[in-house]
Amino acid sequence: MEIVLKINGEDKTFTQSFVSGYCFKKALELSTEEEKKGFDVKILEKEIDFVCEVFNNQFTRDEFYKGVDATKLMSEIRRIMGEEILGLPSEDEITDFLTQQAENEKGA
Repeated sequence: MEIVLKINGEDKTFTQSFVSGYCFKKALELSTEEEKKGFDVKILEKEIDFVCEVFNNQFTRDEFYKGVDATKLMSEIRRIMGEEILGLPSEDEITDFLTQQAENEKGA
């Protein structure tokens, strides 16, 4: 998996080829915590710290905040935690599925 952050004005790509079972467990715990308590700054920072940890702290929380496009901040966290680690469907896959369902209902 990879993430691209803008650091010192340049795009820098960070990669991680191994994700441990511990990371899966922690992603699931964070996801469950967010569902129970709701989303807030504390949860956001825990999730960003987790993303840093997944990438073996190749970048800091501040570098993540400063290096990710604000319009993609949440989708990047969701992609890494949800899609890459937990194996959940991507936003595009969900949209495609819902579109197909709607088309099937029209044809039925």
